Amino acid sequence: MKTNKSAFVLVLIGLLSTVALVWYQTAMADVGDGLVAYYPFNGNANDETGNGFDGTVDGATLTTDRFGNPLSAYSFDGVDDKIFIGQEPNFPAWNSYAVSVWFLNNGGGDQTLGYGQKVLSKAQFFTDFHLSVLGEVGNESRGNLSWWSSQGGFDAVNDPSKDYRDNLWHHAVLNKNTPSNGDLWVDGVLRNSSNTLAAVVNSVNLIIGYTEHSDFFQQRHWSGKIDDIRIYNRVLSPSEILELFILGSSEDACPNSDLRTTIIIDGRDSGVTNRVFPTGCTISDMIMQCGDAANNHGGFMGCVARLTTGLNRTGSITAQQKAAIQRLAAQASIP
Repeated sequence: MKTNKSAFVLVLIGLLSTVALVWYQTAMADVGDGLVAYYPFNGNANDETGNGFDGTVDGATLTTDRFGNPLSAYSFDGVDDKIFIGQEPNFPAWNSYAVSVWFLNNGGGDQTLGYGQKVLSKAQFFTDFHLSVLGEVGNESRGNLSWWSSQGGFDAVNDPSKDYRDNLWHHAVLNKNTPSNGDLWVDGVLRNSSNTLAAVVNSVNLIIGYTEHSDFFQQRHWSGKIDDIRIYNRVLSPSEILELFILGSSEDACPNSDLRTTIIIDGRDSGVTNRVFPTGCTISDMIMQCGDAANNHGGFMGCVARLTTGLNRTGSITAQQKAAIQRLAAQASIP
């Protein structure tokens, strides 16, 4: 796992100063278990598991990663850059798997109506696996993160919580729990889930930064950076997802944090401790992000529900605290 010593020390200090994060008090999981392919992009696009799923670079260039290390991530110009992996590993066809990836979208490239700029894709008509950041949808410019796992339909998990074309690094995990059920985690938080996904069976290539899909509206090149792609033959636990996120983070994700002792929503005090995470974000910060991203109160409520469910799964809040936060969110005049 790429990191640097100063960042790791800061992480440890953050962990020690954070009050009793249950998920981290247990033994650290081995995030190498079940790893089928790993692309840290340390000077090349090779698979460092030794399984031989090496990438072939077409146009993409080595650049600095989120720690400032040179030649340690790939930059994509939004025009014609991509990395071919091949037909294997054919993980979208598996009943369960996990994918972990760091991405940065700079807002460039083709942002017109379509299915978004591709982080990863193994897709053709009605047999579609991809992870993308959306451009225009209808008359809106969204920047939402979208994970498709569809066989003969339009099945996807979307994260509408924010516009990810912000020129910042983000960590995404796709957790395929069963053929039909999947969770989308971003920056250590469960953002959305679906029970209508499918195993995707096709013989096209897995591509980083683009797609082999013949539909014009699918053909959107990535504009930005991609790094540290991990493909697993199993799902990741919430603690493993947070471990990958925290040890891979390079900076305070919320420099202007709401540091009040308890979580206050629209002037009402929940009485729930406003926990500070090693990423620099508090629970209040994440609730505020839900409000900023929502188009209406229902959208805000849905985002808070997903957020608190994820926090409860990781042991960061209790079921009672989850209910208290959701109750105040329902009463709030947000947005």
